[in-house]
Amino acid sequence: MYNITFQQINAFLTVARHMNISAAAKSMYISQPTISKVLQRFESGIGMKVFVRSNRGLKLTPQGEILFSTLEPLFYGFDRAIEAAKAFGPDPDSILRIVAPSSYDAVEDYKPLKRYVREYVEKYPEVVLSEQLNDFKELRRQLEFGEADLAFSQDFAVSDIPGIRFKRISEYKMYLTMSVRHPLAVYETPPPEELSKLTFFSVPHASEAVIKNNIINKGRECGFTPKNIELLDNFPTLLHMLNECRGVCICARFDNSVSAELKYYELAPGNTPSYVVVAWLAERLTERARKFIEMLPD
Repeated sequence: MYNITFQQINAFLTVARHMNISAAAKSMYISQPTISKVLQRFESGIGMKVFVRSNRGLKLTPQGEILFSTLEPLFYGFDRAIEAAKAFGPDPDSILRIVAPSSYDAVEDYKPLKRYVREYVEKYPEVVLSEQLNDFKELRRQLEFGEADLAFSQDFAVSDIPGIRFKRISEYKMYLTMSVRHPLAVYETPPPEELSKLTFFSVPHASEAVIKNNIINKGRECGFTPKNIELLDNFPTLLHMLNECRGVCICARFDNSVSAELKYYELAPGNTPSYVVVAWLAERLTERARKFIEMLPD
C-alpha cells in the first residue's frame, strides 16, 4: 500500500479540479503553504510527480491526468458510502436511495431538483436520504438492479430502460462549450468551418454510436461536422480537457464555481428537446420514492 492519506488525496483532487493552488486552498479552508506541503507529501507517498508549473500556470503531468480521472469518482463514491453507512438506521425501509450523474453538483439544470430534495427532507425528517453520484453506466445499473429507488438524470440517458417511468423537471439546455482561451472564443458566433476542424468531447451516457450520432446531428443543425469525437471517462476529465483547450463539447452549462474559465454558446433545442428527469422502475417503486414523486410538479 502507498503511504498516503485521505487528506492528501482530497488535496490532489481539489487542486486538479481548480488548477489553482490559491482557489483550492480557499475551497478547503486551509492556507496555500499547507496545501502545498500536503501535495508534496502526496507525491512523495506515490513516488511520482502529478503537477508541473509552466508559463500558463499549473498543469497535470500525464501520470497526474490518469490518476485524477481514476481517483475522482472512487474517492467521492467512497466518501458518500461512508456517509450513507453512518446514516443507516435499524430499519432499511427508512432510506430513500437516490443516484445521480457525477455532474450533479456542477450543472445548473439540476438546481430545481436540489430544491425538491430539501423540501422532501423537511417534510419527511424520518426518512434517511442516501445520495450517490456515478457515471451514467453505473447510474443505469443501480436503477435496473434495484440498488437505487430514484435516478436523477437526463431523459436520453435512461429512456430505453425496460419498465422505466420518469417525470420531467426542467428542460436540459445544451451549449457549445470551450475555454475562454480557445482561439474561437473571440467570436460572437464561432465560424462553422472552424468548428469542423475540432475534436468534440463527451462522456458516456448511452452507446458510443448513439452519442456520436447525436453530436453529429446537432452539429449539422448548426452547420458544422466535428473532425473527431472523443469519449472521456467522467465530467472532471471533460472540464480539464476543455480548460486545456484540447477541444470543445456540446453539454449543459456548468456552475460558475467550476467553469469560470469556460465560454458558452447556447444551442437551439431542435426537434427533440432534452429534459432533466426523476426516473424509477414502476415494479420497484417504494413508498419513500412515491412520496418524493408526488411532491414534484406535473
